[in-house]
Amino acid sequence: MKKIVVIDQRIAFIGGIDLSWGRWDTDEHRLVDLCDENITELKLPNEKGDQLEEKVQNEEAAVGVTKKMAQNSIVGNIISGEHCGGKCAQTPGCTHFAWTKYNGGTCWMKTGGASKSDAFATSDPNMVCGVIANKPENKASGTTTRYWDCCKPSCGWPGKVSGSNAHVKSCRRDGYGTWNDGNVRSGCDGGEAFSCNNHIPWAVSNQLAYGFAAATIPGLSEQQRCCACYKLDFTSGPVVGKSMIVQIVNSGSDVSANQFDLQIPGGGVGIFNGCTSQWKSPSEGWGRRYGGVSPRQECYNLPPAIRDGCFFRFDWFKGADNPNMVYSRVQCPKELVKRTGCSRND
Repeated sequence: MKKIVVIDQRIAFIGGIDLSWGRWDTDEHRLVDLCDENITELKLPNEKGDQLEEKVQNEEAAVGVTKKMAQNSIVGNIISGEHCGGKCAQTPGCTHFAWTKYNGGTCWMKTGGASKSDAFATSDPNMVCGVIANKPENKASGTTTRYWDCCKPSCGWPGKVSGSNAHVKSCRRDGYGTWNDGNVRSGCDGGEAFSCNNHIPWAVSNQLAYGFAAATIPGLSEQQRCCACYKLDFTSGPVVGKSMIVQIVNSGSDVSANQFDLQIPGGGVGIFNGCTSQWKSPSEGWGRRYGGVSPRQECYNLPPAIRDGCFFRFDWFKGADNPNMVYSRVQCPKELVKRTGCSRND
């Protein structure tokens, strides 16, 4: 028998506070041991809550059930189902939860992480479960700058992602073909590996954009931040109220603490310049070496393959000049991972 987890994709993931019904049925994710071949005292998919209570008739059976339910549990609380998600959200280490009618109503708070991708709806009201997805981390204040140096990303070398063999893709001189070998020398060092054309930023909506960045985060080594994603909520300039989710692809030797250097074509080559080698740009890149092109019309000096990334700065980004922001770690959108080929296990 497979594991059953009830989950609400529309509501339960927002902190797990409010719940509706849904079911998760998979052996891959052992979220809660609610049903098992040898634990019929708990609940079969078609059983009602009153039948469940009748099956737990003696203390010995109750102890067995409790032990089974307690696997990977932080604690079980006798509370109502509608309060189970909120209790989990307030409990350190709780990543997902399950409520059943056992013992009058028990909230089993679980640890170990979970995913919501396999959830689907059901009308079964006898269980309430959910995932506390993306618990908000403490936000830190930071600054942004911009650059596009055409160099191979520093996270593109093997060994740059802790606990993984992953690395950011680098591209051939045309910016399209990718290198399978992560050890190809950077175009900024006389080699043939450059930034990929699809590492430009793009708008997801009027309020949200995706992109890539170099960043320095206090307390984290390069191996700990490469390929991690962060949400930047802008707090100054014309982009107040807008956000970007960026994946870190570069360490940035000249990037200060809490600074995210956004990859924006035409934003200035900065300390290194691989664009002259890759695209035959002027010796200082397009526009000023630090700051790049201005006005928008100068974006037409860039190669068509990366020109839309330059337009992004003047369109969605409203010409903002190094706005401040607050940032927090988030799960990487699949759209970013697809472009870099890099993801983290943590």
